[in-house]
Amino acid sequence: DAEEKLLKAKDEELSDEDKTKKVDLLKKRKEDSETERQAKIQSRIDEISGELKAERAEREKDKGKISELEAELKKLKEKKDPVKVEAEIEKIEQGRIEKYIGEDANLERSRRREMSNDELEEWLAEDIVAAQRWLAKQELRRDREREADRKKLSGDGLDEDSKKKAEVIIQKQAESRARVEAKHPELNPKKRIDELKAQGKSNAEISEILSKENPKLRIALEIAKENPDKYLLAENGPELLAEEMERRIEKSSPTKKGETQEERDARIASEAVEAERARLASLPENLRSEGGKAQEVKMNDMEKAQWARFKTAFPHKTLADFRANQERRRNR
Repeated sequence: DAEEKLLKAKDEELSDEDKTKKVDLLKKRKEDSETERQAKIQSRIDEISGELKAERAEREKDKGKISELEAELKKLKEKKDPVKVEAEIEKIEQGRIEKYIGEDANLERSRRREMSNDELEEWLAEDIVAAQRWLAKQELRRDREREADRKKLSGDGLDEDSKKKAEVIIQKQAESRARVEAKHPELNPKKRIDELKAQGKSNAEISEILSKENPKLRIALEIAKENPDKYLLAENGPELLAEEMERRIEKSSPTKKGETQEERDARIASEAVEAERARLASLPENLRSEGGKAQEVKMNDMEKAQWARFKTAFPHKTLADFRANQERRRNR
């Protein structure tokens, strides 16, 4: 348009009037750019302020519930028998959990205090990172509430340091998780999940797809389910889980010392080709290819990469299994 043409023109080609217009236009563009930048900054400020207000409101809500519980428990005149105390703590907690599930049912999962086991298992399969982070916060909150109940029922008062300790654990877990994701980005499948959702895939379909194409995530999820207290609640839980995942992958498909992933994939493909060539050479002549010679086994670069992924996911499968799988795909 005329403005762009004026901005691109050399000053010596312009009249004095056009030069003045060009200066004014540049000034206006700069002001518009600054206005847009400030608007983005203000939008982010408003977003953060909203999140902080919501978080404060949630904390005040929890304080109110604790105060109600404290007032009720003050009616107790004497310390109770430990067995009865624990039974009452269990009863109070179950009531609290049911209440939280009902109150938070319409909230997004990351903002809930409690959810059903079915919902949690579905979330773990869909996004283990986010679910793991939520589980850690949930268990720490439950611990704080149980300890508060126990102290009040026993007449010992509230633990003022519990909240600070919980915040430290959550922060340590976040740092541990960041180190793991830097080394194993596959363990944060959010981008892939978003892609599959955009394709209209259901949660069950997404879980199945991720299980097939992301062996690291599948193994990590299995490990987390085996011992959630160890891997989801410890300060370095994410790193403990990653170490166990690496150990199991290493055990099923050992990598030579100093070998890169690309070198490992190439080695696996090469070993498979050699194994198949040796197998064919050992067959009777009437089962070999023409001329009584072993059939030549070849793989292009794409097949080598596919074979490496197949062998990682199914370490006990053979090259014949891989070829059969390829054939099934072609016949679909």
